[in-house]
Amino acid sequence: MTAKRLVIVILHLLLFIASPTISVGGNTPQDTTYRNSKPCPDLKTRGKNEAWIVSRQDFFVIHIPKKPLPVAIAIAIALIIGIIIFSIYGRAKQVRYKTRNMELEQQLLISQMNPHFVFNSLTAIQSYIFRKDPHQAGKYLASFAKLVRLILENSRSEIATIDKEVKTLEYYLELQSMRFEDKFDYEIVVDTEIFRDEMGIPPMLAQPLIENSIEHGISHIQEKGFITIRFALEGKNIILEVEDNGIGINESIRIQKEKGKKYQSLATNITTERLRKLRKAKGYKIDLTIIDKSERNSGERGTLVKLTIPYKYV
Repeated sequence: MTAKRLVIVILHLLLFIASPTISVGGNTPQDTTYRNSKPCPDLKTRGKNEAWIVSRQDFFVIHIPKKPLPVAIAIAIALIIGIIIFSIYGRAKQVRYKTRNMELEQQLLISQMNPHFVFNSLTAIQSYIFRKDPHQAGKYLASFAKLVRLILENSRSEIATIDKEVKTLEYYLELQSMRFEDKFDYEIVVDTEIFRDEMGIPPMLAQPLIENSIEHGISHIQEKGFITIRFALEGKNIILEVEDNGIGINESIRIQKEKGKKYQSLATNITTERLRKLRKAKGYKIDLTIIDKSERNSGERGTLVKLTIPYKYV
């Protein structure tokens, strides 16, 4: 029985308890009040001390019990129960609405991520066409089509398997490498203890981090860059790391300030917002750590981003 129906049943019970009744003493009705002072010729009695409910359009009969306290207590209890159930039902409905709203916002954030990359990819394909390099344009377009398909599949799922995430990242990195004309190399390392087809995490978490590595790190160095993506198993969590040998987040912020700009990464903002929604809507305890490698070792350069994500079996 739903909460709404239960409230209706309680209200009917309340009306039954408080219904106008008539007490019978012998054959004479007592404590009666008639609408418009009309007589009650059809009123019948059953016997001494029995109750009879009368309902007609032209009159009504009200009985005031001699001991109203039990009735009042019953009415109060029924009211309290009804209010509690109604409150619980309303709260549950509100939680379902908020959860659905969070899911829609998650899909919206993913859709905000994809156009940024789609635009850059199409621009790169256009560049190959203008340079009359149909082979590279065709290769780029084929990888782009496969990636878009995976993105569309992932955007409709709350969880993506590690295997599907790795494939998505491979296509993404291949496209970015072609777009930046082999400005960087990359590798994806997956822990052998991870069941790639069975364990899953929220999709598209690594992609904006990789975008940051390229746009704000590797693009500013003269030598060839390198990006490493790692999936490691640690207890009930998947540790996802994105490491690069770019200029580092601190240096990137400094350059932006010198240009009179406030450092603002769209990819980082989207990732932070997604994590906040995941924590609030789904209870995911996802931790994000961003480390400038020069702070850890003065001889190092680049940025290390670490995500601790509870995995699920799919």
